[in-house]
Amino acid sequence: MIRPLAFALILLPTVVLAAPGHDHGPKAASPTSGPTVVLAAIIKPYLKVRQSLVQDDLPEAIKWAGMLYRAAQTHKLPKLAEAAMRFKDARLPAARAAFRDVSDIVIAAVEAFPPARASMKIYDCAQAPGQWLQIGSMPTNPYQGGELRQCGEEIPASEAIKAAAAAAMEQPPAKDEAHDHGDGSGRHAH
Repeated sequence: MIRPLAFALILLPTVVLAAPGHDHGPKAASPTSGPTVVLAAIIKPYLKVRQSLVQDDLPEAIKWAGMLYRAAQTHKLPKLAEAAMRFKDARLPAARAAFRDVSDIVIAAVEAFPPARASMKIYDCAQAPGQWLQIGSMPTNPYQGGELRQCGEEIPASEAIKAAAAAAMEQPPAKDEAHDHGDGSGRHAH
């Protein structure tokens, strides 16, 4: 399942937003912490893990999952780091199961930031359930080897967004980051 709101809540702390006319000091987003930078850091290892699983190359999948873990740690994405960590010492079926969780998080990130969606396609295979991202129009399924390797149907963006919204509704409410300064300006989020 795709969880864009959950990912956005994880990712948004990397971009500090202030209310217009309200200054909290020098907390502007830096060019090394914005969504584009975070996505760039996680997409390459994600795609390498996916390709390694398509080829049933577990050692390579574990190597790239380690790189994905480090990128998630660097950019303070604990749920992604936790999912990527499940590859360590995993056998192929467990690695594929971990990849479903990794894919949910990465797909949510891509769906939350439409410029990233332009070059990526989301696929799903009814016979080997699990969505994944890839570049290119010929599906290569990371969840099943053999005959189902080519099983996959592209999910149009609007359907993916609807599925993401439905999945997000299943998430527990986010921690309230709003606060009141006591100066009459009211409550606002960061």
